[in-house]
Amino acid sequence: MNDKYYTKATIYTKSEDPYADIKLTLSLSDLNGFLDYPYLLIIQSIIGNRVKLTIYPIMKKEIVKLIIHGKDVSDIQTKYLLKIIRKYDIIHTSGLLIEKSHFYYECYLNLSRSDNEYKDLKMSLDNIKNIFREIKLEVIG
Repeated sequence: MNDKYYTKATIYTKSEDPYADIKLTLSLSDLNGFLDYPYLLIIQSIIGNRVKLTIYPIMKKEIVKLIIHGKDVSDIQTKYLLKIIRKYDIIHTSGLLIEKSHFYYECYLNLSRSDNEYKDLKMSLDNIKNIFREIKLEVIG
């Protein structure tokens, strides 16, 4: 078995309540360096009838999620946005989705409100807020 990558599976029986939360027991002892990190970022990606969990060990108690929606966004505007975001440590991205004329991007940044870079990011995003329908910084933590 590859020490760096493998999957585990379990089958759960649904409860009588179809909307009940599923309580998962996850073994994180196999995660390299797990004990060196005080926090876990757990991201649930919901796609149709599937849920994918991604778990990141992190050092910060809070991080920032960036959400951007737009319509009829040009390639030049997209490249400018990505140039801004590349300056920051991206923990996770759901990717860039461009469907018909709708633009959607979200990512989780290794950034907290108390970081100086947070203020820089806000200023950079304020400069392009007229291009997009919504630019939102959401604090996770």
